[in-house]
Amino acid sequence: MKKQIVLAALVSLLAVATVPAAIAAGSGVTPANGNDYILPSGDVYELGDDGNYHWVPDVATANAMGVDWNSLTFEDTLDAPVGDAFPSVVG
Repeated sequence: MKKQIVLAALVSLLAVATVPAAIAAGSGVTPANGNDYILPSGDVYELGDDGNYHWVPDVATANAMGVDWNSLTFEDTLDAPVGDAFPSVVG
């Protein structure tokens, strides 16, 4: 019985870990590229291949993109132009 509970818990954790990637792949959300920045205001931006920063409008969108919250770079200001914001996954 304990083995079944542990196995069920592991399967649940694995499912939770793969949900953001599945949402991103299925909904047309741009996956995070690892060039993610946070400003003192708490706003999160991603530096795109086009050289522009793009605003991530909410936590749900950031999670769907796969933003690594532990790897955000803290900046006081942005040193490049700001392009279009990412569309929110929240309705």
